Amino acid sequence: MCSIFCYIVGTVPAEFGTLPALTLLAVMENELTGTIPTELGDLTQLSVLNMFSNCFSGTIPSSLGNLQLLKIYNLANNFLTGPADNLLLSPYILYFYMSSNYLTGDFPFVEQLCAANSLLSVLLSDNLLAGSISSCIGNWSIVNTIDLS
Repeated sequence: MCSIFCYIVGTVPAEFGTLPALTLLAVMENELTGTIPTELGDLTQLSVLNMFSNCFSGTIPSSLGNLQLLKIYNLANNFLTGPADNLLLSPYILYFYMSSNYLTGDFPFVEQLCAANSLLSVLLSDNLLAGSISSCIGNWSIVNTIDLS
C-alpha cells in the first residue's frame, strides 16, 4: 500500500480519453493504481497532465506522444517502469517531471527537450536511466532546474 495522501483509490478510467475538450487532467497525490490508460493519448487539447504521487505501474503509453500541446508533464513519484526512450514530447513543454520512478534506458528524449524553447524545469532523478547527457542542454537559456541525480 502506498503511504501518500490516499484520498482517491482505484484506477484512472479509460473513459477520460473520450473527453476531447479536456485541457487539464490533475489526479495527483492520491492512491490511484494500475497502468496509465493509453486512451489518454486521445486528449489532443490537453496542456496539463499532472498524475504525480500515486501508485501507477507499468510503462508510459507511447500514445501520450500525441499530446502535442502539453506544457506540464508530471508523472513523478509513481512506480512506472520500462524504457523512457520512446517518449515523444510537445515542443511547448515547460515542466517535465518523471523523477522517482523505475524508468530505464538512455536519454534520447533529451534531444526533444532541447528543441523546447520555453522549457523551465526537468526532473528525472531517482530512475534507472543511463547514457550521456547531450550537449544541446547548453541551449536551454531559460531553464532554472535540472535534476538528473
